[in-house]
Amino acid sequence: NGKIKQWKFMAQIIQNSITRFISDYLDIICALINKYQCPAVKDIENGREIAMKMREMLTTENRLQERLAKHTGTTSLYWSKHNTANFQFPPLTEENIRDRTFGSYQIRMAKFYIIEHIRQSQTNEEEMEFLVELCNKHDDLVRARFQSRHSNNKKHIATVQFDNHKQQPIDEWYCTCSAGAREVGMYSHITALLWHLGVNKAVISTDNHPLSASRLIKAINDSTHFSENDSNSDDDASALNDSDTNNSEDDLS
Repeated sequence: NGKIKQWKFMAQIIQNSITRFISDYLDIICALINKYQCPAVKDIENGREIAMKMREMLTTENRLQERLAKHTGTTSLYWSKHNTANFQFPPLTEENIRDRTFGSYQIRMAKFYIIEHIRQSQTNEEEMEFLVELCNKHDDLVRARFQSRHSNNKKHIATVQFDNHKQQPIDEWYCTCSAGAREVGMYSHITALLWHLGVNKAVISTDNHPLSASRLIKAINDSTHFSENDSNSDDDASALNDSDTNNSEDDLS
């Protein structure tokens, strides 16, 4: 669809009177795309494997959702908050995550989600932290809370089940958002949690965060510099006005 909409005619609202010609236009456009542009699928064999894997997962039940549902409304599970910097999680690559998301969009979104949820540390004001919650009874579970992008009054809980002893350590995942139980194409909240813990190794680049001390100091210095320049400009303007006044008085005398 993206390649087709690059054509101006297909990127706009089409009048009903032209719909009978759409099929012919579409055939011509697709023929030109196939002839002169790069293939939509570069690795056809890999694409087939991905398609087969997606079809297999399409009917798979979310076992972590079922596992957590057994404890809904009970106090049998207790979750405690921890800084991700102090939590050991199996290492992952972006390719590992891409195999679960079937694309790169969620990975791009994941990085924004993490930045949005980094907070100033309550134990050290000079540091930033991202909090996760660990279960008191099951050491194979970790979860994090994410603010909904659509409602300020709603938070979603992304939970991951993992096994440090497996070559593929991610067993199951589930999120309380509307699409969080799907198996085909991991949702962005889950992707964000896995990316930060497994790929990013829970490292927070404080210099890049808007609340970081270095950025705040730079902002203060910039504003002070601007204020001094503004003050100097006012002084210069005042001096010019005084000079003009004195010259006018000399002329009158």
